[in-house]
Amino acid sequence: MKEYLQKLNSKQLMACKDTVGPSLIIAGAGSGKTRVLTTRIAYLIDECKVSPSNILAITFTNKAAKEMNDRIKVLLNDDRANYVTCKTFHSFCSWFLRREIAIIPNRKSDFQIIDDDESEALIKESQLELGIDPKTFKPKMFQDAISMIKSRISKLEDFNSIFIDKLDKVMELYNSLLIKQNLLDFDDLNLITIEIFERYPEILEKYQDRFKYILVDEFQDSSNIQYDLVSLLGCKYKNVFIVGDEDQSIYSFRGANIKNIRKFMRDFDGYNEHILDQNYRSTKNILDCANKLIKSNKDRIEKNLWTENPKGDDVSLFEYDSDKAEARGVIDEIIKNINSGKYKYSDYAILYRNNFLSRNFENELIGRGVPYKVYSGLSFYKRMEVKDMLGYLRLIINKDDFYSFKRVINSPRRGIGNTTIKKLEKIYDEVKNLDQAIKNAEIHSTTRETLKSFMLMIDILNEKLEKLTINDFFKEVYEKTGYQKYLNEIEDEDEKKSRIENVQELLNALQEIESLESNKETLSEFLQSVSLLSDLDLESKDVDHVALITMHSSKGLEYKNVFAVGLEDEITPASHFSDKKELEEERRLLYVCFTRAMEHLYISFAASRYRFGSMTNARMSRFLRELDLEIKTEKNRENRSFYTKDKEPIKAIVGDIKPNERVFHEMYKEGTVLGQVEGFYIIKFDNSASPKKVIVNHPFLKRLD
Repeated sequence: MKEYLQKLNSKQLMACKDTVGPSLIIAGAGSGKTRVLTTRIAYLIDECKVSPSNILAITFTNKAAKEMNDRIKVLLNDDRANYVTCKTFHSFCSWFLRREIAIIPNRKSDFQIIDDDESEALIKESQLELGIDPKTFKPKMFQDAISMIKSRISKLEDFNSIFIDKLDKVMELYNSLLIKQNLLDFDDLNLITIEIFERYPEILEKYQDRFKYILVDEFQDSSNIQYDLVSLLGCKYKNVFIVGDEDQSIYSFRGANIKNIRKFMRDFDGYNEHILDQNYRSTKNILDCANKLIKSNKDRIEKNLWTENPKGDDVSLFEYDSDKAEARGVIDEIIKNINSGKYKYSDYAILYRNNFLSRNFENELIGRGVPYKVYSGLSFYKRMEVKDMLGYLRLIINKDDFYSFKRVINSPRRGIGNTTIKKLEKIYDEVKNLDQAIKNAEIHSTTRETLKSFMLMIDILNEKLEKLTINDFFKEVYEKTGYQKYLNEIEDEDEKKSRIENVQELLNALQEIESLESNKETLSEFLQSVSLLSDLDLESKDVDHVALITMHSSKGLEYKNVFAVGLEDEITPASHFSDKKELEEERRLLYVCFTRAMEHLYISFAASRYRFGSMTNARMSRFLRELDLEIKTEKNRENRSFYTKDKEPIKAIVGDIKPNERVFHEMYKEGTVLGQVEGFYIIKFDNSASPKKVIVNHPFLKRLD
């Protein structure tokens, strides 16, 4: 038996060797499903002599797709893995449409993919043109409805009769603007792919013959239209291998349909079922807690996760007097354990139901000098400065990209008003040439010269694209466009630092991509992919910081120590969730949260929380009442480290760095000590507008010689 097969347990091995016909793998949290998927692909190539190019593996994040491909390379120990197609649904559809979309009239293969913010802006533009007031009818309302229609969740006639006529007109104009500007929104990627398959059977058959073996991860998170995609591609050879877990279905608000697993069971007759129920991630106590929670859900395929891991410490349930006390208590625990030398900051994650819950923890982490990062907030590629720099790069590659031109012409400001842009756009729609539009538009001569000068700069940068390295070219664009000067002139030091760091991070991302035959080709490939990336795709385990993550975004991650916080009724579950279906999904969300923990799971709630402008009473989540855990309070907590309930310090450590001495911090860089209080140094860092508190003996802090 191959060495890579010997590492599997008996159920995993059976799933891997089940290579003919449809297969359903029910894979519990931490049960090694990625190992099964990648080993099965290696087995197909190595033992069954399947061509790697005949294999399509679909997962839900770009990071997971890359990890899958990397693992296959290790298993095969050669480059055959490079010919396996490992993608997300959206990136597969983007890849497919680059090759086939031109078969549809008025569609071009060099399309841009716009994000939700850009989509909403185009919908608002459509409303204004139609005379539909965006204040009365919010663009987001139209955007959600259009997305539901494109995702085949709803039909136009399903909406309110008063709304239908306006929705129909806005959707028609919005779609025409997308076509005119050569844009696709996220929903178009799936929809147009399906439409091509349905309209052109010869194209469908070409890809059915190409991908004779299809593997899909996280199938419980697939939408109706994604199910249709898998079904169409896989119906000829039926070698469809889906991996899912109803207990981890938490994305119905994105269109995920938990019933797709049951639908697969009906549509793919004769499927083989394998249940992976051995957990390799968590301790027995954590699993017992998670199993007890999820058993209250009735609509599920029955399984009970078990593990050979140690029993581990008890799951801790803490009640705090207030939300601020909860934040102090959690950070106390982290600092205490860090100081013990057993863990590092990146071993900790604080998980919460809603983004607003992160604020108290952020304030406490900042005050205590603990490095952290918030995930699932504003996506890196949605930040203004990142989108601006990407806009410049797109325009340099294609100087007739009017959409990118509109994005950057006033970043930084060049005095080009909306009236001028509309005049240019009207002519551009006819001639499809930006230089010609600038020449012919009825605009002031000074404005015309400004525009000509701008386009000359774009031409010069285009000429430099192949003469410089990607690194030097990016820096040239940053400087010559005036964007570097623009960011350096921001008065708020923290904002300036953050924006400049984001531009640097974009350069880092560029440097990590594989070089193709030319810089233009390399850059084009990168620009096509970035709109499909998320914040979690950029997460680096090499950076030592506490992670703050929403429960939804924690899916697929694992941490040695997890704090599940803010677990109160009206938060988890939310007050507007009342029916059985909604409550079961909320329970599944908490189950996903618990099963992220490897060694320690800390659960907490507050008796009072500041919400909606005032302090309100809170009560423990009804889900926690199902667990039968002992509740620890501020009064009976053991080993409290820094604060009592009234914030008085206990045994504060005195540091040996004196006022006015210079120090270096790995996160904040150089600074001057102003003094110390209650076990903390007060330090004015050179690149920060206000002093920060850093705990004495912090591992990131050292005295400068």
